[in-house]
Amino acid sequence: EIDGISAGGMPTRVKCLHVLVAHSLSVGPGINPLGDEALALLGEDTEHKVKGFVGITPVMALPPEARALTYIMGPWQGAVPDAADPVTWSPDAFAGRDFRLYRSDQDTTVPDIAGARAFAKKFGDVAQIEVIDCPGGHVAPACFRGDEVTEWMKKRASS
Repeated sequence: EIDGISAGGMPTRVKCLHVLVAHSLSVGPGINPLGDEALALLGEDTEHKVKGFVGITPVMALPPEARALTYIMGPWQGAVPDAADPVTWSPDAFAGRDFRLYRSDQDTTVPDIAGARAFAKKFGDVAQIEVIDCPGGHVAPACFRGDEVTEWMKKRASS
Protein backbone atom coordinates (compact mmCIF):
# COMPACT_ATOMS: atom_id res chain seq x y z
CA GLU A 1 0.00 0.00 0.00
CA ILE A 2 1.25 3.45 -0.87
CA ASP A 3 -0.20 6.36 1.06
CA GLY A 4 -2.11 8.68 -1.23
CA ILE A 5 -2.10 6.40 -4.29
CA SER A 6 -5.36 4.79 -5.27
CA ALA A 7 -4.83 2.47 -8.23
CA GLY A 8 -7.73 2.76 -10.63
CA GLY A 9 -9.97 4.14 -7.92
CA MET A 10 -9.73 0.97 -5.87
CA PRO A 11 -9.81 1.35 -2.08
CA THR A 12 -6.35 2.21 -0.80
CA ARG A 13 -5.96 -1.25 0.71
CA VAL A 14 -6.65 -3.03 -2.61
CA LYS A 15 -4.18 -3.05 -5.47
CA CYS A 16 -5.11 -5.02 -8.59
CA LEU A 17 -2.02 -5.93 -10.60
CA HIS A 18 -3.54 -4.97 -13.95
CA VAL A 19 -4.70 -1.62 -12.58
CA LEU A 20 -1.25 -0.90 -11.17
CA VAL A 21 0.28 -1.71 -14.55
CA ALA A 22 -2.28 0.38 -16.43
CA HIS A 23 -1.74 3.32 -14.10
CA SER A 24 2.04 3.18 -14.56
CA LEU A 25 1.64 2.93 -18.32
CA SER A 26 -0.54 6.01 -18.34
CA VAL A 27 1.45 8.26 -15.97
CA GLY A 28 4.96 7.07 -16.74
CA PRO A 29 7.70 5.76 -14.46
CA GLY A 30 8.36 7.12 -10.99
CA ILE A 31 4.80 8.01 -9.98
CA ASN A 32 3.48 4.61 -8.90
CA PRO A 33 6.34 2.39 -7.64
CA LEU A 34 4.14 -0.71 -7.29
CA GLY A 35 2.88 -0.30 -10.84
CA ASP A 36 6.44 0.23 -12.08
CA GLU A 37 7.52 -2.99 -10.36
CA ALA A 38 4.54 -4.94 -11.71
CA LEU A 39 5.22 -3.63 -15.22
CA ALA A 40 8.90 -4.55 -14.93
CA LEU A 41 7.98 -8.03 -13.72
CA LEU A 42 5.66 -8.62 -16.66
CA GLY A 43 8.11 -7.14 -19.14
CA GLU A 44 10.95 -9.28 -17.84
CA ASP A 45 8.80 -12.40 -17.64
CA THR A 46 9.51 -13.59 -21.17
CA GLU A 47 9.96 -17.11 -19.78
CA HIS A 48 6.53 -16.97 -18.14
CA LYS A 49 7.74 -17.43 -14.58
CA VAL A 50 4.54 -15.76 -13.40
CA LYS A 51 2.38 -18.88 -13.49
CA GLY A 52 -1.05 -17.54 -12.78
CA PHE A 53 -3.27 -14.63 -11.88
CA VAL A 54 -6.26 -14.81 -9.55
CA GLY A 55 -8.86 -12.06 -9.35
CA ILE A 56 -11.84 -11.64 -7.03
CA THR A 57 -14.58 -9.73 -8.90
CA PRO A 58 -11.86 -7.86 -10.80
CA VAL A 59 -12.09 -4.95 -13.17
CA MET A 60 -10.50 -6.55 -16.25
CA ALA A 61 -11.40 -4.02 -18.93
CA LEU A 62 -11.96 -0.28 -19.17
CA PRO A 63 -14.18 0.33 -22.18
CA PRO A 64 -15.34 3.94 -22.70
CA GLU A 65 -18.59 3.31 -20.79
CA ALA A 66 -16.66 2.07 -17.73
CA ARG A 67 -14.21 4.96 -17.85
CA ALA A 68 -17.10 7.27 -16.94
CA LEU A 69 -17.48 5.59 -13.53
CA THR A 70 -16.34 7.93 -10.76
CA TYR A 71 -14.18 5.32 -9.01
CA ILE A 72 -12.31 4.61 -12.25
CA MET A 73 -11.81 8.11 -13.66
CA GLY A 74 -10.95 9.65 -10.28
CA PRO A 75 -7.24 8.73 -10.19
CA TRP A 76 -6.79 10.06 -13.73
CA GLN A 77 -8.71 13.23 -12.85
CA GLY A 78 -11.35 12.47 -15.44
CA ALA A 79 -9.26 11.49 -18.46
CA VAL A 80 -8.64 7.74 -18.48
CA PRO A 81 -6.13 6.97 -21.25
CA ASP A 82 -6.69 4.17 -23.75
CA ALA A 83 -3.52 2.44 -22.47
CA ALA A 84 -5.27 1.92 -19.12
CA ASP A 85 -7.64 -0.60 -20.70
CA PRO A 86 -6.09 -4.09 -20.68
CA VAL A 87 -8.46 -5.11 -23.49
CA THR A 88 -6.62 -2.69 -25.81
CA TRP A 89 -3.29 -4.42 -25.11
CA SER A 90 -1.79 -6.87 -27.55
CA PRO A 91 -2.87 -10.48 -27.04
CA ASP A 92 0.84 -11.23 -26.65
CA ALA A 93 0.68 -9.60 -23.21
CA PHE A 94 -1.55 -12.44 -22.00
CA ALA A 95 -0.58 -15.29 -24.34
CA GLY A 96 0.14 -18.53 -22.52
CA ARG A 97 -0.87 -17.15 -19.13
CA ASP A 98 -3.37 -18.68 -16.73
CA PHE A 99 -6.17 -16.69 -15.09
CA ARG A 100 -8.72 -17.73 -12.50
CA LEU A 101 -11.35 -15.02 -12.09
CA TYR A 102 -14.14 -15.16 -9.53
CA ARG A 103 -17.20 -13.10 -10.39
CA SER A 104 -20.73 -12.53 -9.21
CA ASP A 105 -23.89 -11.80 -11.19
CA GLN A 106 -24.94 -9.62 -8.25
CA ASP A 107 -21.84 -7.38 -8.46
CA THR A 108 -23.10 -3.83 -8.92
CA THR A 109 -19.60 -2.30 -8.74
CA VAL A 110 -17.92 -3.90 -11.77
CA PRO A 111 -20.15 -3.69 -14.86
CA ASP A 112 -20.28 -6.75 -17.13
CA ILE A 113 -18.50 -4.84 -19.92
CA ALA A 114 -15.49 -4.41 -17.61
CA GLY A 115 -15.52 -7.77 -15.85
CA ALA A 116 -14.10 -11.25 -16.07
CA ARG A 117 -16.32 -12.48 -18.89
CA ALA A 118 -15.39 -9.55 -21.16
CA PHE A 119 -11.71 -10.28 -20.54
CA ALA A 120 -12.20 -14.01 -21.17
CA LYS A 121 -14.04 -13.30 -24.42
CA LYS A 122 -11.21 -11.07 -25.66
CA PHE A 123 -8.21 -13.18 -24.60
CA GLY A 124 -9.63 -16.70 -24.21
CA ASP A 125 -8.01 -17.80 -27.47
CA VAL A 126 -4.47 -17.01 -26.26
CA ALA A 127 -4.73 -17.51 -22.49
CA GLN A 128 -6.23 -20.12 -20.20
CA ILE A 129 -9.01 -18.16 -18.46
CA GLU A 130 -11.33 -19.78 -15.95
CA VAL A 131 -14.31 -17.72 -14.82
CA ILE A 132 -15.88 -19.05 -11.63
CA ASP A 133 -19.29 -17.76 -10.55
CA CYS A 134 -19.84 -17.14 -6.86
CA PRO A 135 -22.85 -15.80 -4.97
CA GLY A 136 -22.97 -12.33 -3.47
CA GLY A 137 -21.97 -8.86 -4.55
CA HIS A 138 -18.61 -7.21 -5.19
CA VAL A 139 -15.76 -9.00 -3.37
CA ALA A 140 -18.31 -11.30 -1.75
CA PRO A 141 -16.95 -13.60 0.96
CA ALA A 142 -18.09 -16.61 -1.11
CA CYS A 143 -15.56 -15.57 -3.77
CA PHE A 144 -12.63 -15.89 -1.37
CA ARG A 145 -11.66 -19.53 -1.72
CA GLY A 146 -8.18 -19.69 -0.28
CA ASP A 147 -7.69 -23.46 -0.31
CA GLU A 148 -8.97 -23.71 -3.87
CA VAL A 149 -6.69 -20.89 -5.04
CA THR A 150 -3.72 -22.39 -3.22
CA GLU A 151 -4.19 -25.72 -5.01
CA TRP A 152 -4.65 -23.94 -8.35
CA MET A 153 -1.41 -21.99 -7.82
CA LYS A 154 0.51 -25.09 -6.67
CA LYS A 155 -0.38 -26.83 -9.94
CA ARG A 156 0.97 -23.91 -11.93
CA ALA A 157 4.14 -23.64 -9.85
CA SER A 158 4.99 -27.27 -10.54
CA SER A 159 4.48 -27.02 -14.32
